[in-house]
Amino acid sequence: MFLIKKSQFIILTMLCIFAASAANINLYINDPAKLGEQLTGKSDLEKLIIIDNFIKKYPQNTAYHKMKAKIELSVKDYKSALETSLKGLTLNNDDGDLLTIAGMCYFFTGDSNNADIYYRKALKSGNQSAAFLLTLLDNSRINIPQQTQTQTQQPENRTPDYKALEKSYLKDNTNDQTDYTYLYQNTDIFIKSSDTYDYTVTGAARVNTLKGSAEFKDFSMSFDSFLFSPDVIKGGIIQPDGSENVIPAKNLVVADKKEEGNIFSNKKYVMIPFADIKPGSIVNYTIHFKSTGKRSVDKFSYRYYFGSYSGIFQ
Repeated sequence: MFLIKKSQFIILTMLCIFAASAANINLYINDPAKLGEQLTGKSDLEKLIIIDNFIKKYPQNTAYHKMKAKIELSVKDYKSALETSLKGLTLNNDDGDLLTIAGMCYFFTGDSNNADIYYRKALKSGNQSAAFLLTLLDNSRINIPQQTQTQTQQPENRTPDYKALEKSYLKDNTNDQTDYTYLYQNTDIFIKSSDTYDYTVTGAARVNTLKGSAEFKDFSMSFDSFLFSPDVIKGGIIQPDGSENVIPAKNLVVADKKEEGNIFSNKKYVMIPFADIKPGSIVNYTIHFKSTGKRSVDKFSYRYYFGSYSGIFQ
């Protein structure tokens, strides 16, 4: 066990030295502002390794704690960001930035009470952004109706008449030169409890050009696989002559798409291959995402992740 820990320490040390030398950074210059400039263009992992090295060398300088916590917060590593900000606050318990970061970490992990406490401390220390964050926190504390006999139904199918929408669209846009136009977009939220919900995304777009056809050839929609799982996926094409092609279920897949620089391992995609699309075709889809039961942000998602929506409560 000792040998494993020792080897890990050696590897981490080598990574720190390599990252610092690659960035041409002098570890013996205690200048957070200069370090920030030198880190420009580096990956988040490189930044974290280098900043962590500076924290170890200059443990009393809270500027490095703030730099590290902000990066951890930006990549949604709330546990690490909270740990880093709280360590910084042991050195200066009146630092408005660290208090705000700590409050945001509590907020995004569903601890509204501590989020409120740290936001108010940050506001008292002079950080004005905390006032806005307190407003968001208050708005997120929406009382969800208690379950009743009339609120147990699943979201009803309210798919509109896409051809009728197309007719209305063409009436006023006969010379539209855009590659495609969305005729309909909607997100229904099915709230299961104060912490979990399902949602259904429905959309339909009219393809106007050949370039627009190519845009939908490999259509995909991302989702957080930690919180949700695609439960029902439907896709189809309404051709200009009114005939309808349903995408076979075997062609509707969930996949990882490797993206350069993407560090969010929970991000996955529903992929719908719309084939045989031509100008005048209407592509349409309905995707129902079911909650995995994992805790989501404390009611924040309902309003700020989706904007306007029609809510259906269980």
